[in-house]
Amino acid sequence: MKKMNRVIIGLLLIQFSAMLIACEGQTSRPSSELKTPFTDAITLDLDYEGLSFVEDGLGAVQLHRCVDGDTARFTEDGGLTHYSVRFLGIDTPEVGRNAEPWGAAASRYVCDRLNAAETIVLEWDASTTRLGTYGRYLAFVWVDGRLLNLELIELAFTESMGIRTRFGEEMTLAWFATRETGRRIYGERDPDYPYTD
Repeated sequence: MKKMNRVIIGLLLIQFSAMLIACEGQTSRPSSELKTPFTDAITLDLDYEGLSFVEDGLGAVQLHRCVDGDTARFTEDGGLTHYSVRFLGIDTPEVGRNAEPWGAAASRYVCDRLNAAETIVLEWDASTTRLGTYGRYLAFVWVDGRLLNLELIELAFTESMGIRTRFGEEMTLAWFATRETGRRIYGERDPDYPYTD
């Protein structure tokens, strides 16, 4: 019941904020800078030292290769184990042959964040299966203590798909708030995408 009340209050606050923004806006252009208050408020509160993501569902890893905005390959055990991870609760636009607007930008952002990271921690969520489609592990991705999955929602690179996960409430509230910005996937044209219209 308390959780439901928090969700309702959060939704009301988001709606109120959206109304204030609409009243203040003298221009139809969206704000140039997206904020990440939900991501800023969450910290990695689990002890991952000495744990293995593959064996324990939580552990520090190294980037092996970036794939796109919601998938990467990681390694642990000094490079002996390589595996693919699908970022839990999000679905960024596609790149490559089936490219969609904002897919390349999301992929660049994720690759830049992962390549610059000092610490990457993967966390499995007990409400999901360990492996998803194509044999990829499903995980929350913590980059230098920040939850990248949630950050991508707040930066308007993806909708939330993680309603029943550990961070489902935050992801859903962030998604509702971000839709109101009209940014990226919510209304802006991708300057790098070859539209045919």
